[in-house]
Amino acid sequence: MKLTLEKALELMAADDGDLDLEYCSDYDSLPDELARVTGNLNLMCSSISAIPESLMLVCKNFDMRDTKIAKLPSEFRVYGDLLIDDTNVIEHLPEELEVGGTLSLCHSNVRDLPENLLVGELDISFTDISELPKNLTVKESLCLAFSKITSLPDDLLVDGDLELNDLNLDHFPKNLCVRGFLDLDGTRINGKVITEKDLPEDLNVKGCVYFSNNKVTRSFDKYRAIQNKIKEYQQQLEELQR
Repeated sequence: MKLTLEKALELMAADDGDLDLEYCSDYDSLPDELARVTGNLNLMCSSISAIPESLMLVCKNFDMRDTKIAKLPSEFRVYGDLLIDDTNVIEHLPEELEVGGTLSLCHSNVRDLPENLLVGELDISFTDISELPKNLTVKESLCLAFSKITSLPDDLLVDGDLELNDLNLDHFPKNLCVRGFLDLDGTRINGKVITEKDLPEDLNVKGCVYFSNNKVTRSFDKYRAIQNKIKEYQQQLEELQR
């Protein structure tokens, strides 16, 4: 049964703008006339399987975890978080998607990301996504752990944390800048586990760098300064020995 617009507005009015249908089995779709939800839209574990094309905006968070929803509206914006975790029906996201908070696709069946995607944070862990789209904008943290990603773009700037756990990369990106922590636990380059010695000179990390076997470089800037100092001493020693 389809939820009527009158009932949807009634539910939102009674719940401070939220449309909460979590675990609800009474409805299978939202009303065609629904243009926006002024609060949170919670469909987690519900029987809702269709989102109307008319719905263009969710003003807070949209939770569609563990649902049978196969498609989102073509022009869709979520000011808060968009949670698609543990869904096995939806495979593609709309081209005009914008998410102000976190876009979480963990354990979902989403296979690719649209170009020009704009999100606050992005989590594609445990998905089959194999490449990042062109003109991707992530304002804070980026989690690619246990995905199928094999390469990262050069000159990548991550304002938050970057998690690359258990990835097998073709190469390390040039001029990577991470303003949070960098997690390389289980990360490999062409099958070889990354260690401190494999980090490129142009890598810039403000926080800690985590490696396999619980090894942590607690201050990457200090570590890099020490490595540069050692190289200076080695060069001076070579000059003296000539």
